[in-house]
Amino acid sequence: MTPPTPPYSLHSQLETFPLNQYAVQDLLKALRTMGERIEGAWDWIRPGDTILLKPNLLRAAPPQEAVTTHPALLEAVARMVRDLGGHPLVAESPAGPYTRRHLQRVYSRCGIQELAEDGLLEVNLSPETVWTPHEEGVQMRAVELIRPVREVDGIINLPKAKTHTFMGLTGAVKNLFGFIPGLKKVGFHGNLMEPVRFAEMLLDLVSLIRPNLTIMDGIVGMDGDGPSAGRVRPLGFLLMGRSPVHVDWGFSRMVGVAPERIPVLKAAQSRGWITPHLSAFESIGAGSCPRIIDFRLPKTLDPLSGLGALPFAGLVGRLLAKACSLRPWIPSELCERCGTCARSCPAGAIEVSEERTWIDDARCIRCYCCHETCPKRIVELRGSLLYRMLSPLSGRRGDT
Repeated sequence: MTPPTPPYSLHSQLETFPLNQYAVQDLLKALRTMGERIEGAWDWIRPGDTILLKPNLLRAAPPQEAVTTHPALLEAVARMVRDLGGHPLVAESPAGPYTRRHLQRVYSRCGIQELAEDGLLEVNLSPETVWTPHEEGVQMRAVELIRPVREVDGIINLPKAKTHTFMGLTGAVKNLFGFIPGLKKVGFHGNLMEPVRFAEMLLDLVSLIRPNLTIMDGIVGMDGDGPSAGRVRPLGFLLMGRSPVHVDWGFSRMVGVAPERIPVLKAAQSRGWITPHLSAFESIGAGSCPRIIDFRLPKTLDPLSGLGALPFAGLVGRLLAKACSLRPWIPSELCERCGTCARSCPAGAIEVSEERTWIDDARCIRCYCCHETCPKRIVELRGSLLYRMLSPLSGRRGDT
């Protein structure tokens, strides 16, 4: 099959801005400075346009937990849009049911409802969806999306810089998965259990939705076992680009992870959207891109990759992949039996009763949705005996 034309091929340049706090005036300065260096960064907005702002609102979490895009960045971007005559609209489908009540709870907890009450932006509360064909899709030829995606005049993608137990890193491309309504996301995890197939689906979303601008919130991010239970980590940057794929590429280079280790970027290379020979920050115009040292990857990302130099390592990895993987485990004494994990499990492997919450390991597909969505962050990732025996041999998982 002939791959689709790489999106944003003329707008792949990136810009970073070092920033260590969420002061709105500083954010506005950063947005203007980066916008001046990227061709067409802001000039596509016309007076009267409705511009969708797509933050990462994984779940109802306060800004200090670094699970969601910081509301100060939403405010700064909304002010930029309003200054250009546009109307900013926040739209997203967090994990969980796509209902008005759930959206209100998430907006309130994440600090966005206050911005709406101040008249700085509008929030979408309608649970309506729309089916959209995608003839160029590799993994999907049609997809159900939240309705505002198809009705606005432009989209600004506002991801959070975090790790991800299933996809390695989560950033600009993965953020578009939030346009798929509510629990419909569960089906994608169930049908696309291999990271490479899931990554191809995410790239299909990129080629279908084509956000006009991407601005990554990397001022405070998350490393370790993200995207919700990792370590809150000051990173000190904003990253802007026209292409979400290139923004993720820049993010991977800043944190010292080879792009081919991230399924989305590896798939993008296969499609010809990015080239593997690019030097670390070749396309970042300002040249001020920071390198983040000691960035922790998820334990699930190639946990035994360091065994490559040992005899039969590849055979061990192929034959004992599940035995060598990390399995989610829920301590029943800490669980509040809210059922979020069970509703998010695409394999139906989680049972919740009055006495305990239990994961059937034989049915678990290692998507780690339970770990990602648990509001109390109590889901643990435990290795088997074989994993514990081999992991000391695997060495450091990060790249330099």
